[in-house]
Amino acid sequence: MIRPIWYRLRRIRPHTLFLLLIISLVIYCLQLPDSLAEHPEHSTGHHRGLLVTTPTNSSYPLHYISLDSIHGRLESTPVAADLGQGRQSVSHLVEHPRRENLLYINNEVTPGSIIMGTMQGMRNLSNVNLNIHSQGPSQGDEPAHSLVTRDGQHLIAINVRSTSSGSADKQYGSPTAALYSIEAGGQLQLRQTISLPRPTWHDNSVVPHPHHIAQHPRDSRTFYVPDLGYNVVYVLRQTRNKARTSLDVVQIFDTRTYGGGPRNGVVSHDGMSVE
Repeated sequence: MIRPIWYRLRRIRPHTLFLLLIISLVIYCLQLPDSLAEHPEHSTGHHRGLLVTTPTNSSYPLHYISLDSIHGRLESTPVAADLGQGRQSVSHLVEHPRRENLLYINNEVTPGSIIMGTMQGMRNLSNVNLNIHSQGPSQGDEPAHSLVTRDGQHLIAINVRSTSSGSADKQYGSPTAALYSIEAGGQLQLRQTISLPRPTWHDNSVVPHPHHIAQHPRDSRTFYVPDLGYNVVYVLRQTRNKARTSLDVVQIFDTRTYGGGPRNGVVSHDGMSVE
């Protein structure tokens, strides 16, 4: 005859049950995250915060804003960086998804450039600085946004206009998208530059302004670029094979019916809509 579990438990002595309860509690507590390890803002060795660009400050073009969890205040730490000579306007930065402290920063000037560097001094926020490793052309003017693909293998920079004199829009130049591969040391290698064509329903008096690029959450080779000047969303498709990788415009979606000036976009988690 098979006895139910409750029947067996009632035959166990009370002190044995108490001991089993204590062991279970100990095991449970050991599985809980340590408050300092899981919430590094409480630790003097690690911090959580927001790295922001401050383009009007030539001495400290970046600032690290951290949260004082004890007093609930925001604290700002200047980040020193030697960006070299000439006009600098750091506008957008993106962190490599698989390499800690590796950053790519858009220098939104004419002609534009992409800065690659690593953050130092983040552990205790003393002498925080950005160590510049390289700075190269963005293949256009005023790169407003860039993106590192989720696999960490490529970077795509979006330029407001081309620097070439033979562009379709003679006054402002056509916007461009530059595709780079990310090499072993984090350096960028240009693979392709494409023009984002002027929609047929616009004449040359309309000024383009692509402002953002988003990657599809499931189809990792599809990207969306809202253009607040042309009132469109470009759909880009990346093709990869053993010989090369390329980027193409597969659709120009007109947003004027729904509202003008698309500035930013986000793709839903299920990949079914763009907002």
